[in-house]
Amino acid sequence: SGIQMPLYKQGHKTIYQIHIPRTGGRYVRDLLKRNGFTVDGWNFTERHKETGVEIPHLQYKYLKDLNLDCDLFSVIRNPIDRFKATMSNTSYFAEYEETKYFKRPDIFLNEITSYQDFVEKIEHRNTYLSCNSFINQTDFINDNTKLYKFENGFEDNFINWFNNNFNTNIVKKDIMTLLAVPLTKDRSMKNSFDNKITVELSSKILDYVNRYYEKDMELWERI
Repeated sequence: SGIQMPLYKQGHKTIYQIHIPRTGGRYVRDLLKRNGFTVDGWNFTERHKETGVEIPHLQYKYLKDLNLDCDLFSVIRNPIDRFKATMSNTSYFAEYEETKYFKRPDIFLNEITSYQDFVEKIEHRNTYLSCNSFINQTDFINDNTKLYKFENGFEDNFINWFNNNFNTNIVKKDIMTLLAVPLTKDRSMKNSFDNKITVELSSKILDYVNRYYEKDMELWERI
């Protein structure tokens, strides 16, 4: 289809990273790049025609059309922590800049009145921002995807896991993260995103998050 997805190549090896938003994907990309892999498909400005989602963040049902016959891996994260990170991250999006929700995930969450309302508001936020960040991690992967837990860290643990699974010999590198362009209008790093805001979840919202991400919870506990 001409679309380039997050693909790593070295010698005879082709390894594909299913990049679930808010799971340290860019760090992994930079680590592999510095270990001599050629890296393709990390253009966050290229969007999937059907969904409008950034190509590196596409879920599996859209990937499978690409007939990826290579090793697949993904990083998965505790669903509650991922939800908090996503609420923080998306509150910096330019779409919210002129609204009461800009940098205020607490206001957004406080307005939720029921589980049904939670589902509608979260799914609307996901679609409105075309970001895929709120969908279940289980929607991104298939049965052949090798999974690594975000919580196990990205230093020696990840490197050992990667080398054992893919018969590679990557080593630790000093990573000055190559950040994607900030999504705020002024393009400055100080107004960029990630986890700048500590998101507190009320027991009610926590209950909704647990229900909504039930499959993710099962997966995360199983690994």
